[in-house]
Amino acid sequence: MNKERIHRVRKNNNFVLLDKGFLNNPNLSLKAKGLLAYVLSLPDDWVIYTEEITKHHKDGKAAVLTAFKELENEGHIKRERIRESNGQLKGYKTTVYETPITENRLSEVGKTDIGKTDIGKSSTTNNDLTKNNLTKNNTTKTTTNPFANDSNSYDESRQVVVDFYQSHYGNIPPLVIKAVEIYLQQEIEGSLIIKAIQIAIERGKKWDYAAGILNNLRDEHGIKTLEQYEARQKQDKQMKKGGAPSTFKPTFD
Repeated sequence: MNKERIHRVRKNNNFVLLDKGFLNNPNLSLKAKGLLAYVLSLPDDWVIYTEEITKHHKDGKAAVLTAFKELENEGHIKRERIRESNGQLKGYKTTVYETPITENRLSEVGKTDIGKTDIGKSSTTNNDLTKNNLTKNNTTKTTTNPFANDSNSYDESRQVVVDFYQSHYGNIPPLVIKAVEIYLQQEIEGSLIIKAIQIAIERGKKWDYAAGILNNLRDEHGIKTLEQYEARQKQDKQMKKGGAPSTFKPTFD
C-alpha cells in the first residue's frame, strides 16, 4: 500500500531555496507565510510594490497589507521613510528579511502608516513581472568579503553575517544570532565577524571558535574592524622579518 501523501517533483530548475524558520512561526498566518515565500522567490533587486503583487493574486490590497503588517510585526519587514534632497517625503523603502530582525530595530513609521502608502513604490525600477525572470535561482555567492564596504547599517550587517553563516553551517541558532547582534552593538565590524567565521571554516571549526577569535581581538588587542586586523597582521609580519618578537597572538595563531 502506497503511504506517500506528499508528491514532489525533481528540482532541476524553477525552484526556490528557503529557510523554514518563518514557515514554522505560529504567530504568522498562512497568508503572511505565503506572501513572504512569494516575495523571497523574486529577484533581489525587485522593489516591493503592493499594487503589483495584488495584480497577480486573488487577494485584494487590504489582504496584502494585512499580511505585510504581520510580517513587519514579526521582524521580516522593515520600512524606512524616504525624503527628497529638499526634505520632502517621497515614500517608503522596504527591506525583506528571510530570518527576522529584532523588534527594536523595526521602523516605527512603518508600523503606524503601512496602510497609507504603497509599499516600496518606485518610478525608477521596472517591476513588471512579465519582464522579470522569476524562475532564475540566484543562490548566495560566497566571496572572500561579502561586505563591499562597511557603510552597511546595523540591520544590513546583521543580515549579511546571518546569510554567510547559514550558507556554510546551515540554519543559524538563536543564540548565535544574539551573539552577532551583541558584537555589532559593540561596534565590531560585520566584515571582521565574517573573517572570524571564515577562519573557523578553514580550520574545520564551528561558531564557538569564531567567537573566541572575536573576543580575543576585542579584549586583548582592541581590534574591532577588518582594516585594523589586517594592519596588525601586516605589522606583525614586518616585525618577524626584522627579528623582533611577535606581540600579536590571537587565539587562532
